[in-house]
Amino acid sequence: MKTFGDKIKEARKAKKMTQRELAEIINVAHNSVSDWEHNKSKPDADTIELLCGVLEIAPNYLLAPSEEDFTPAEKLLIKQYRVLSPYAKENIQIAIERELNRPNTSVLINDESDRILHLPYFGKIAAAGTTISSFSIMVDGTISVIETPDSIDADYAIGVSGDSMAPMFDDGDIVLVKKCYSIGIGQIGIFQKGNEIFIKETSDNGLKSINPEYPDMIDEIDTVCLGRVLNKAEVIS
Repeated sequence: MKTFGDKIKEARKAKKMTQRELAEIINVAHNSVSDWEHNKSKPDADTIELLCGVLEIAPNYLLAPSEEDFTPAEKLLIKQYRVLSPYAKENIQIAIERELNRPNTSVLINDESDRILHLPYFGKIAAAGTTISSFSIMVDGTISVIETPDSIDADYAIGVSGDSMAPMFDDGDIVLVKKCYSIGIGQIGIFQKGNEIFIKETSDNGLKSINPEYPDMIDEIDTVCLGRVLNKAEVIS
């Protein structure tokens, strides 16, 4: 059964607030919210009333809930579900059944991290000579990353193989990519030429590596842009 602290934390995250933001709204010290969520202490009656008002939960839910009570986040999902079309509801049911059948995995995240995202993951970038003939079949499941402005905007993540883009991107790094067919001069992108998929920076003379030990790619004939690199991914292991 969820503890008093669990319910405060869950309701806070449903409102997309950090501990500090909640503390400022109800005029308490930041560490007070942390202590409540870790069940080290409890607020007084007046603070509980204020807390419930801000988090839009009932005092009865916070103080004496049963395991069958719906959480604030669950109530919001139910409210949204009720206005969907029958077709949309059917799709959601299919997704729920798929997730229930997925092997169980646990993810630990920092207490102040409100959200994680799951992006399509394409493994390490292929080297020349690979037998992969289509970028789309390289997908290697999904990867969990911390929600940031860049990860929200990303369409997929892909791994870096080799050190041609060092020190900006090292071998083994995972980068966030926004799908597009062209990028500006000085931007870094994912490109495909034949069976080779690579990460490079655009220049006036073609494509170049950041590592000076690697030559520029002057000949761009038959080279296709697969997306713009936004940043390194903050991967949740």
